[in-house]
Amino acid sequence: MANRLPHIDIAKGIGILAVVGLHTGFHIDAWVCWEMPLFFFLSGVFANPNKNGFILSRVNRLLVPAVFFYLPVFFYNCAYYLTHKLSLYDCFANSAIPTALWFLIALFYISIIHILIFRLFKNKFIHLLIALAFFIIGYLLSHWKIPQYVFINTSITSCSYYLLGNLVSGEVKKMGSFNGYIALLCGLVALLGSYIIYHTGDNYIFYRNNELNADIYIVMTTALLGILGILMISVYCSGTEILSKVLSYFGENSLLILCSHLYIVKIIQLLQLPSVLQFGLVVASLPMIIYLFKRFFPRMSGYSPLIRISR
Repeated sequence: MANRLPHIDIAKGIGILAVVGLHTGFHIDAWVCWEMPLFFFLSGVFANPNKNGFILSRVNRLLVPAVFFYLPVFFYNCAYYLTHKLSLYDCFANSAIPTALWFLIALFYISIIHILIFRLFKNKFIHLLIALAFFIIGYLLSHWKIPQYVFINTSITSCSYYLLGNLVSGEVKKMGSFNGYIALLCGLVALLGSYIIYHTGDNYIFYRNNELNADIYIVMTTALLGILGILMISVYCSGTEILSKVLSYFGENSLLILCSHLYIVKIIQLLQLPSVLQFGLVVASLPMIIYLFKRFFPRMSGYSPLIRISR
C-alpha cells in the first residue's frame, strides 16, 4: 500500500516478534508492560470512526478472523468434552490450545466505544480525560479483583492506550522525519527506563486477564515509555535496508501472525527445544504461513473483506 508508514510497520514488526518471544520463552519479562499497549496505541493512530463503513471494516478485519482462527480450538474443546469427564465450561476455560484472539475481541469493543465518544464529544481535551478515566476504571477493576467476562475489563483498560494513540495520531505519523541516531538513543533510553521502573518492585502485568499488579503510575509509565521507545527505535530501523524490510514484512502481517503463531508454538513445543530455537523455528515458519493464508484464505484472515454491503 502506497500510504503505509515504514516506522509504523516496523514498530508493529518489533511488537509482534516480542509477542512470539513471550510465547516461546525467548523474552524479557518487563516487555509485557508495553507489548499489547503498543498494538492498541497504534490501532488508535489509524482509527477514523467518522469514515464510512468503519464498523463493517472492523467486523471484516477483527471479528471474521477471530471466528475463523478460533474454530480449531472450538472443535478441539468439544471433542475433549466428549471424551473426558469434565464440564463443557472447564474444557473451554482451561483449553490446551491457547490463542491470542482476545486482542481482536477487545479491539472490536474499543472501536464501538470510540464511535460513541467521537459522536458525543468533539473536544480533544475531553477525549484525553475519557482516556484517563478508562485507565483508572480498568486499573480499579484489577485492584478490586472484579471478575472479567469476555475481556470487558481488558477492553476498558486498553481503550486508554487506543484513545491516546488517536489523540497524537498526527505527531506519531510525522516521527519518521526524526534523525535516526537521535531517535535510536532516545528509544533505548525510554526502553531502559521502562525496564528499570518495572523492576522497582514485585510487579506483574498481564493485559489479557487485566492483571495489573503494580502501582497505577508504574502500569501507565512503563507502557508509555515502552511505546515511545519502540517507535523511536523503529524510526532508526526505517533508515536501514535489510532490517527495515524484514521488520516491515512482519509488521504488515502482524494480525495474521497474532492469530496463527500459537498453533505453531504448540506443535514446536512438542520437540522440547531451548526457547531460542523454538523462537527461531516459529519465526522461520511464518513466511510460509503468511503466504498460504493470503493466497487461499484472504477474506477469512482479514486481508480483504468477507462481508460487503452493496449500495
